[in-house]
Amino acid sequence: MKKKTAILIIIILLICAGLAIYFFNKKDKENGSLNVSFDNIKERNYNKVGNNLYYENELIETKGRGNKEAILNHYKIISNYMQNNFPYINFFIYNLNYDDLDGTIYFNGYQMINMVVIEGTNFTLAIKDNNISGDIFFSNHNFINTTIDTTNIININDAKQKALDLAKENRKEIFSSVSNKNTIQGECYIMYDENNNLCYKVVMNNGSYVKINAITGKIIDTYFFNGIYY
Repeated sequence: MKKKTAILIIIILLICAGLAIYFFNKKDKENGSLNVSFDNIKERNYNKVGNNLYYENELIETKGRGNKEAILNHYKIISNYMQNNFPYINFFIYNLNYDDLDGTIYFNGYQMINMVVIEGTNFTLAIKDNNISGDIFFSNHNFINTTIDTTNIININDAKQKALDLAKENRKEIFSSVSNKNTIQGECYIMYDENNNLCYKVVMNNGSYVKINAITGKIIDTYFFNGIYY
């Protein structure tokens, strides 16, 4: 009797284990797996022109129309202009656009303090015929005068891990179809805004991002998008 009871218990346990594996695999198949690598989230790497202008090579590679030397020359022109008009300001060029009708190139930037991008200080400068065209235009407000202390911020790897964990949880919002071929990629950098102070911003696929308080590690804001506009 005891032997039959033991066999019955073993059979029940095996059935339960089998069902658990089946439903786990089914759920994983429905959700899709996600290729997540820590190394795919890069820390932003800045290059410098003069003593005040920072930029990324990626912008020149993607929007420089194959003429890196010309773009770097424009950066020198902007650097000199800013040095003459805002001698104590460092800044970062994050975008550029062309007006092919008259040959003007518009450069967009942010102020930087202690290698931190200052949100809300975005500005536009135009160059035409290798000269500054017009005045600087501020989209929000002018540059700020403050000190940014980054000595007590959390480790960047902690921020990256939080962002990757959220990306896995929201994979269906990031990718149009979820499969094991989906790979999370992006970059992480430090920014500052008046409401949330110092933040890590992790920008990923299709403009998805996670903002994390760089002091407390708290999630401040998230946005997930699969790149499809309906």
